[in-house]
This record gives sequence, C-alpha cells and structure tokens, in this order.
Amino acid sequence: FRMLPRGEQVTQDVLRRRPGAWLALDDDPTGWPDWAIHHLLLTDPREGISPASLQEELRRRLALLTNLQPVSVFDRTNRRPEGEPSGPLAS
Repeated sequence: FRMLPRGEQVTQDVLRRRPGAWLALDDDPTGWPDWAIHHLLLTDPREGISPASLQEELRRRLALLTNLQPVSVFDRTNRRPEGEPSGPLAS
C-alpha cells in the first residue's frame, strides 16, 4: 500500500470506507483514476494552499460538500455517476 501513489491510496480508502461525499487535497496528480479526479483539489508543491485562488476554490468546494445530501454515491437507490467504479464495493 505504501508503494502506491497517493491517488491510488486515497481512492482505495474511499472504496473501502464509502463516504457519501469527499474532497482530497494533494500536490501530486499521479495515480488518480478518472472517476475520482473531480474529488481532487491539486495544490502547489511549494506553496500548498497559500495561493488566494486555491483558497477560493477550496472554500467553493467545501461549500458544495456542506450542501450535499448525506446519501452515498454507492447507495443502490441512486444512479451511479458515469465513470464511477462498479463492482461489489460500489453497488
């Protein structure tokens, strides 16, 4: 697990824990599958979340998360968004 890129580590954890909504901040875009890339807020490797534009985007995304209904994307009653993983953990 430790040898995997962080993107793979995070998405494996998401598939295991199955949160209803989530956001990841990372400075490395490596290993993020297409279905999870919209959950990633890419940060600057040197400045982190210091740039004002990144802070604004973080606030926007957190506001979106707080307005979401607490229903998991893995809930069988909801239609799975295109590109979301399938299989026993995602159904």
